[in-house]
Amino acid sequence: MFPPAPLLAGKVANDFNGDGKSDLLLQNTGSGVIWQYQLNGTAISGGGSVAGPGIDWKVAGTGDYNGDGKSDLLLRNDTTGVLWQYQLNGTAISGGGSVAGPGTDWKVAGSGDYNGDGKSDILLRSDSTGALWQYQMNGTAIAGGGSVAGPGTDWKVAGNGDYNGDGKSDILLRSDSTGMLWQYQLNGTTISGSAGVTNPGTDWKVVGDGDYNGDGKSDILLRNDSTGMLWEYQMNRGTRPPPPGAPGGGRTRGGPG
Repeated sequence: MFPPAPLLAGKVANDFNGDGKSDLLLQNTGSGVIWQYQLNGTAISGGGSVAGPGIDWKVAGTGDYNGDGKSDLLLRNDTTGVLWQYQLNGTAISGGGSVAGPGTDWKVAGSGDYNGDGKSDILLRSDSTGALWQYQMNGTAIAGGGSVAGPGTDWKVAGNGDYNGDGKSDILLRSDSTGMLWQYQLNGTTISGSAGVTNPGTDWKVVGDGDYNGDGKSDILLRNDSTGMLWEYQMNRGTRPPPPGAPGGGRTRGGPG
């Protein structure tokens, strides 16, 4: 439906009511209605209908775009490519509006705090070129940003976690042709570090990232398409060996441009 939200430094992903716990968001593919479950462990403690924007509008991302401590929604119109934001207080829409109209070639590839200002930003990717572009957000206003990189169409954004623990979100790329994982460490739109992570092969897909061991750095969760096995990489800047049975080597070769 939409990619999992990355964990921002000091924040909980998908916390729509600000209680410090992640919530669930659903969108009905037939009607476009958006629904929220507010959670306390496995118990549903609240929630309800959020909005009914119609079937042309899809949830493209979540993040705290205005810095109020609650996660907001980013929608994208399939027909026009226009981006729209709902600022949330629980299930209530407390603000928002139009963000930008980058066109249909540009898709939302992630949300993260790339410049470390405490507000989520938006990462776009061009389908035709693979170019990456960033909107640095202050509510619905684009406060900065620009071109990040042009890794090419073979490389897709697979994650947006803070892998080195510097308080800024980074970009994890995956090569469709080889399965290789590559990381851009960011300071705003500037790539402050670039390196291969590992090459697990094409059977392994990234299914999530988060701080699974509580060390303040985002980790990477992989799933094997053939076996269903889950594998975790706990990250500390450097490279990692591939999972059992995956081809080794090539961790720092053949990266994006």
